[in-house]
Amino acid sequence: MSGREILEQLMAINKNCREALAENDFQKLQAILDLKKELMKFLKSCNFSEEDIPEIEQVLHDEEDLARLVIMKKKSLVEFLNVKFY
Repeated sequence: MSGREILEQLMAINKNCREALAENDFQKLQAILDLKKELMKFLKSCNFSEEDIPEIEQVLHDEEDLARLVIMKKKSLVEFLNVKFY
């Protein structure tokens, strides 16, 4: 699998992560993240060219957005649990 193909797979995986978060399906999210971890191992061994820079930047931006979404979801779940159990 080429570096470009892995980047495309990462973008698809991030989309699936967003869907799992939206559905509060944390088992699905964990399975997707496990798959993503394996894919990231392949990414380390790939070579990229200057032509790949826009796609790399897009994946990085996508990763940042997903991280923000996960943090927001975590905060809302913590607030929910604090309200529910107090």
